[in-house]
Amino acid sequence: MFYVKNDDMEDMMRKAADNYELNEDMAADWSKVRAALQDEDAFITSTKKEKKRRKLYLLWWLLLIPAIWIITYKTGLYNSDKKQNTKTTIAKKPNSPVQKSLSGNHNTISGNNSTSSQSNTNGKSIAITYSKKIATNNKLISAQAQSPLDINNKTSENKTSVVSANADADKNILNSQAFPQSATIANNSNQTDNNSSKNNLMNDLLNNKNTEILNNKTNSIQKDNKADVAKTNASVQKKKTDNYTRQAFAYTGLTGNADISFIKFQKASSPGIGIGIIGGYHFKSGISIETGILYDKKSYYTKGEYFDKGKLSYLQNVNLISADGNCHMWEIPLNFKYDFNTKKNHNWFVTAGVSSYIMNKEYYNFKYEKNGMINENAYNYYHSSQNWFSILNVGGGINIKTGNKYFLQAQPYYKIPLSGIGKGSLSLNSAGINISLTRRLH
Repeated sequence: MFYVKNDDMEDMMRKAADNYELNEDMAADWSKVRAALQDEDAFITSTKKEKKRRKLYLLWWLLLIPAIWIITYKTGLYNSDKKQNTKTTIAKKPNSPVQKSLSGNHNTISGNNSTSSQSNTNGKSIAITYSKKIATNNKLISAQAQSPLDINNKTSENKTSVVSANADADKNILNSQAFPQSATIANNSNQTDNNSSKNNLMNDLLNNKNTEILNNKTNSIQKDNKADVAKTNASVQKKKTDNYTRQAFAYTGLTGNADISFIKFQKASSPGIGIGIIGGYHFKSGISIETGILYDKKSYYTKGEYFDKGKLSYLQNVNLISADGNCHMWEIPLNFKYDFNTKKNHNWFVTAGVSSYIMNKEYYNFKYEKNGMINENAYNYYHSSQNWFSILNVGGGINIKTGNKYFLQAQPYYKIPLSGIGKGSLSLNSAGINISLTRRLH
């Protein structure tokens, strides 16, 4: 190997630099140098991408060959060609057992026909008679194969025809001894007549049997239709019976509610509660009438301007600023309810009615201004008022059947005052939800 010293290498580089013409403009401009380097990198990258793309195309073409084979196999083109070749091979096979059998039968029949025509002077008529006989026998065999009747159940007419056929056969035997050819023709004629009478008999029997089968099928269809109608009626009746919302019954149960109360849509205080018993009667039309008695507690707040001071003499000369209060009272509702959209175990309903409030106790904490000073005082009022039919009830909900006679009811409601409630004649609104558990009494 040729060894190059460092000094020699330096001389070679200097000589190479002397012979290379350097573009000083491009060398001085760094941006152009960087652009040239980037172009070279881009060229290398594009070359690699091109090679990768060619490999990908080659892979797709290699995958296309098994795909074409799979599509051909799945669509049946390959199998159809194979089946077609198989059919052609079977058709070309000579002397199959079926063909041999058919050709043998044909030769046998032809031989019999030729023998019969040669043994008689009137060969054409005998051949025609023999052909008719074969056709008649074939019809009889077909009729017997299709008929479900038994030979032992033949009528007396069939027996008579057989006896007469036997008598005719005896006569033919005597005639055959004297006139062999005439006897043969006569026997063939008698056999044809006997076969015709048997054929007519079998046709009559078949017609009678078909008529009987048709009548039996008609009767069976009519019975099935009657049974279906009866089942349908029973099903409809059962559905009517199972639809509890279209039955008449009385019921009773327990009820409870939770609500918020407010006056003239001012702020609400703590929630109120109620509990009691209810009872009613449900009509077949789906309408119910319901009443009961509940013990309620309601809390509320109001500005002084919405509190009627006319029933309280000590508030006449003061400026009432506000009142925080609550009440304990008995509620007696009278509502009408209508059931709809009945399902197997639940239904929806709407309700409307009125309630009466009988006050048991009222509590108020008054905040008022008197002589320029703000004061607060609390007062209790017992059995202060009775407000009959003073509340309008509206609502709706779902009624769930929890057993044969038990129902669970959830009902959101809204109560609208029709007149002033309590000591201050307040416009007391309530909104909440009522939960009831009821039981049918019968």
